[in-house]
Amino acid sequence: MQLPTSGNSTYILPTVGLAHDRLRMSTIASPRPSISLSSRRTSTSTDNTTRSTSTSRPAGPGAGNVRRNRAALRDYYGLKEAAPADARDTQAVDTEKESELDKADFDPEAYVHSLLASDGLEGVLRIETGLVGDIRSLDGEKKALVYDNYSKLIAATDTIRSMREKMDPLTQTSTLTNDIGRIAERAANLSGQLRNQETDPSRTSQQQTVRWVLDTPNRLRRLVQDNKRDAAEAEWNELSALLDKWQPAKGTANVRAACLEALGKDIGG
Repeated sequence: MQLPTSGNSTYILPTVGLAHDRLRMSTIASPRPSISLSSRRTSTSTDNTTRSTSTSRPAGPGAGNVRRNRAALRDYYGLKEAAPADARDTQAVDTEKESELDKADFDPEAYVHSLLASDGLEGVLRIETGLVGDIRSLDGEKKALVYDNYSKLIAATDTIRSMREKMDPLTQTSTLTNDIGRIAERAANLSGQLRNQETDPSRTSQQQTVRWVLDTPNRLRRLVQDNKRDAAEAEWNELSALLDKWQPAKGTANVRAACLEALGKDIGG
């Protein structure tokens, strides 16, 4: 390309440089999207999405399920929540909402595609982060429950051991009670046997006969003193026959000697 000349000089511009300048100018003037503009738009939409998400829905779709599990575990083990009343009310409202992840016909692939189409990759990552946090929190609470139950088990074991130690001295008392019961039973049996023996007519007759034999020397003395020699001799003859039957018994010789002495007879006679 040539420009007007001054004098004898002629100016020639490079064609390639001019084409490059035109291309650059057209590029600047064209309204095609740029990387910085796209990033600004993405950040703006992300901020709007974050604000709308923080005000309208929980951190992740699995939050409702996790809160229900926490509430069920706390109710089962009787634990108290440390959260304020407003937070408990908010959790109670959230637990009533069924998470999409808890549905029976949940399709993971379709759910991820839906998140990518609506919130993009950042929304998927945000939901994943929320789920991971909820899972870790639930694992921590489960571990706390295990530790709490373990401490309760140890306390119950100590209580049982203490009760057994206090009950050991009573073991001897229970043994003594059994011994007393056996002694009382044996005493009752002996009392019954004695009553049966006392009411036995033959035994009663024997006892009366023994008393009569032992009292015979006194009777013989009285008969002799009363000059009733014949009655005394007759009673002695009866007693002598009985003593002959009781010869092996102890004491019969003493009774015989006392009777002969009362009659004034020799023992050898």
